[in-house]
Amino acid sequence: LIKDPITRAWAQHKKTSWILSGLNQNFTSMNALVFCSIQRQTNMVEAVHRRTHFLGSHQALLPAIQDAHRLDTGELGTCEQAKKSNVPPVWRNRSTLARMQQNDSRQ
Repeated sequence: LIKDPITRAWAQHKKTSWILSGLNQNFTSMNALVFCSIQRQTNMVEAVHRRTHFLGSHQALLPAIQDAHRLDTGELGTCEQAKKSNVPPVWRNRSTLARMQQNDSRQ
């Protein structure tokens, strides 16, 4: 594999300090508890990326910043609510009963 130029380029790219520090706890100055609590998948980021397109594209700088702020504020509120209720922010069944049952099963 190391002889494959594509694999070698991929591995070299991962050695970049800011990438490596996000992949391996031993290469970051971040607190160990914080590092371990961060999600290891990109579902939320990809979902937010998709939602930004609903706000518009090719905007002037100030409206784009204001829209991004509104989106980020909403996402932060969603995350804070999920943390308080111990229920993930995305559910197929959004009924109160289903959420209560799921929360009870987690305790």
